[in-house]
Amino acid sequence: MDRHLHQTRDAQKQAFPDLTRLLEPGVIGNYEWFEVIEVGCSFSNNFLNVLSIYVAIDGSPPAGQAPSPFLSGNDRKIPGINGYSFGVSRRYVTVEDFLHAIKRFDETGKLETSTHPLPHGLLRVSSPAFYAPDGTQQVPLNRILKNNFWNGCHVIELADSEKEGLQFLLSDVKAIAALGVWVRKFIAIDIASVADRLGNIIIQLPVTCIAAKFSGTQDNSIAITLAWHPNVAHRRVSGSIELGFDEAIVAYGQQELTEGDNLIVTDTTNRPFRGFVWDMEKNVLLAAYPPTIFFGGGGMGGIRVERWLAYTRFPRVGQRWRASSERSRS
Repeated sequence: MDRHLHQTRDAQKQAFPDLTRLLEPGVIGNYEWFEVIEVGCSFSNNFLNVLSIYVAIDGSPPAGQAPSPFLSGNDRKIPGINGYSFGVSRRYVTVEDFLHAIKRFDETGKLETSTHPLPHGLLRVSSPAFYAPDGTQQVPLNRILKNNFWNGCHVIELADSEKEGLQFLLSDVKAIAALGVWVRKFIAIDIASVADRLGNIIIQLPVTCIAAKFSGTQDNSIAITLAWHPNVAHRRVSGSIELGFDEAIVAYGQQELTEGDNLIVTDTTNRPFRGFVWDMEKNVLLAAYPPTIFFGGGGMGGIRVERWLAYTRFPRVGQRWRASSERSRS
């Protein structure tokens, strides 16, 4: 059996059925396309993926854009990295095209859509994981994920486990730093901070069926404010808040959520808390918040759902790409 197949099929049994289910309309979003950002390199006319990110999006690609423009233009050389050329490109593939590529991956070990992606190394399929937005501490992968500021997102990685063609970068800290500086000229991702992901293909599925906000209130409670996307049927969901200190759980609250404000737990300790929104019908995580401290409350204060919908502006096609590191400086 081909080595690609031997090392990927067991993982696919878990990852790809979950991926297909998450892409079903209305489960976590109404996706129609993937925006694909690719960082690639070439040497003696041999091309290789350095990092690719597939982001599921609602709607259609912006009108007037070329199917595969090079964001980096003719700027293809990185000071200090001799003999290699680099490029950053953006292209769009339909969800249907992507799902066909996933099926072919099961047979060939290669992820190849109809719009000519970069060649890649030997890939292993990771189990699905959920990445929350940044809280008191930063989530490392948010430095390259697109606009992961609201509910969070499901991520499946196709990881290049050997990275044979990328050792010229991985063996040189200065080269990785120079690559990071060069990439940031064209798109706001901090590739140097996640050097262990070089060679990987990251599939990002933002949760857009709801908007959820975890916040402290004036009376020292912690609330979850919920709004449903207008094009998604309402379902039963629950929310939970856990406060911890010194490896102990010092407070916990859980209840079924309604649209608007839901007071979950009283926080008189100012301890770090984490929260979750769980879809009770689809059995899928819709939102999460990492350990965070609110000092003195002062949160949502009865905000109206209509205002909250306008405030969040559900992620949409054509939004500027921002990673968490860029947002923190704006």
